[in-house]
Amino acid sequence: MKWVSVIVNPASGRNGVGRQVVPLSRLLERESIAHDLYVTRSPLHASEIASRLPNDGRIVLGVGGDGTAHELAQGIAGTRNLLALLSMGSGNDFGRMLRSPNTLGGLPQYLEKGKKQSFDVVELMLRRPRGRKFRRMMINTLGIGFDAEVSHYSRRIKSLKGLLLYAVSTFCVLPRYKPCSYTLEVSGRSITKSYYLICLANGQFEGGGFRIAPEANPRDGYVDICTVDPLGLARALTLFPRVITGTHVSEPEVEFQRARKMCISSENPFTVHIDGEIETGIMRLEATVKRETLNVLVGDSSVR
Repeated sequence: MKWVSVIVNPASGRNGVGRQVVPLSRLLERESIAHDLYVTRSPLHASEIASRLPNDGRIVLGVGGDGTAHELAQGIAGTRNLLALLSMGSGNDFGRMLRSPNTLGGLPQYLEKGKKQSFDVVELMLRRPRGRKFRRMMINTLGIGFDAEVSHYSRRIKSLKGLLLYAVSTFCVLPRYKPCSYTLEVSGRSITKSYYLICLANGQFEGGGFRIAPEANPRDGYVDICTVDPLGLARALTLFPRVITGTHVSEPEVEFQRARKMCISSENPFTVHIDGEIETGIMRLEATVKRETLNVLVGDSSVR
């Protein structure tokens, strides 16, 4: 087995992951898994740790959820190292793609028998007012509009996790949400209109199990773009439960496109979630697919 660098985010899973540090360390010692272990202290600390690790093809195991995987990807993408995940966060949608374990008991088999794959990432250039720019890598989904507001609202709820957390957040946001106008540039075509939401998807799932983009594939060289036209409250209440099963794709308000490059902008600052991580005050977002940039460890479907 390769050397394993373990990066634990104790704030993940509503601060529950911190309680796993000692049992995890004992498990790794008991299974004679060669490793080093780090515990993050602040946002983006996981990215800093991952970027300083030797580029030698080791497994970099994140212990947390989508935010932890997002941070690790910022430091690992483009290297020989493999991103692995022990899924203990609030949503764990990237963990679904990796078929990674969500308990300590499934970890040894995952590390021993998991297979290397190379995933695409979506490179983002985001601009705030007065021309301030910054870069991010998106590995699963990105949401603007209703999508982002639900993700933002979910931070207020401390007692729930998974699909239930995001379902409750969805129905809390629905009554007060108002669509906004955006300019969407895809494949040489530019459209400015009101959208209920815009979602860029490298993977199928977000929000703890909502199947927002059933055809998305992190290895096909494209990002799937799901847009939803403005909805009334009654229509939204009937449409959004269908997103759980992915049967919303044929609804008249829903449109899908695929692209390697695209841009979203607005006259007013907007909020965006990137793999569930919130960024506010965005004026323009450019997205470009980078083929097979992130090495990952994919487990057997029976390992959960």
